[in-house]
Amino acid sequence: MSDADIASVCTLTCKWNYLAHESRFSDTLLSAVGLSDITGKVPPQVLPLGSAAGKLSPRAAAELGLPPGVVVATGIIDAHAGGLALVSTEPKGSLAIIGGTSNCHMVVNPDPVMVPGVWGPYFGAMLPGWWLGEGGQSAAGALLDWTLRQSDAWPLLEATAKAEDRNVYAVVNDWLADLEKREPWPARDLHVLSDHHGNRSPRANPHARGAVVGLTLEQGKDALARLYLATLQALAYGTRHIIETMNAAGHRIERIVMCGGGTKNPYWLRENADATGCEIHLVSEEDAVTLGAALLGSVACGAFRSFPDAAATLVRPGGSFKARPETKAFHDAKYAVYLQLYEDMERCRSAMQAWH
Repeated sequence: MSDADIASVCTLTCKWNYLAHESRFSDTLLSAVGLSDITGKVPPQVLPLGSAAGKLSPRAAAELGLPPGVVVATGIIDAHAGGLALVSTEPKGSLAIIGGTSNCHMVVNPDPVMVPGVWGPYFGAMLPGWWLGEGGQSAAGALLDWTLRQSDAWPLLEATAKAEDRNVYAVVNDWLADLEKREPWPARDLHVLSDHHGNRSPRANPHARGAVVGLTLEQGKDALARLYLATLQALAYGTRHIIETMNAAGHRIERIVMCGGGTKNPYWLRENADATGCEIHLVSEEDAVTLGAALLGSVACGAFRSFPDAAATLVRPGGSFKARPETKAFHDAKYAVYLQLYEDMERCRSAMQAWH
């Protein structure tokens, strides 16, 4: 694909505030931030998703072990490729969560919806013809990993996992299952605010901090399992807060479609379903990001007319998890505590900022 200098509408719109719906940058914005010269540094051609940027040159094809002339699709951001795979089948009312070290929450709408604390709306940045809203949690899997490692039971957890040739999460899930046999609500009096790395959405507050309230002198396996569950719940409440904020602004989210390593964890899926009240849907393909890239290529080469057409053939359901109605009152009460903890932490931060 020699001499092809082409940009993707996804990258320019989501990362550089390109106005895709008007096919231009905002001159006033660029001037305000001292980047007026950027228009001379980006590729002159900006293509929508699903278009062909060109074809592999003979040299590139030979180095990649591919036939010459293979169509190269316009690129996309990794998380957005995952989101494309998750929502193309049923865009309306679906929230895509691309999980990992952090979480990305992506929703598309036929109309532009301004949501406080949520990036966008970006036209055509994930699904052509739809406006993208992008929320997120700056620490998700990273927070769970950190939580486990802080415990006095971490060495035991790590040693047990190694001895049994299992993942540490499989072991801690067993510990939690045992705890729940003895206590119906193990984290009833233990609350976590999951803003350890700031709050991306919907607070948009990089100065926010996490908190754990309700500590006792408990140690060992039960203590770790209890805090692990409380942290799972906190992350789920963060997602609930994002969903409620999106819906209040004009979205109508009715289902969650999720990918990432967390989808292998039944407690992660259970707590997200119960805390949000939304049914969690999965896709059968383990790597939804790669699946999204396949959708891009299939449309760009003309195998399918649109992403929904491609998804109807290439994206297969991978099961679902429904919220348990009997947990609703518990999670409503605990979610209210979660929201209050943020206000409490902000008062603490304000008090210390006033001190000199």
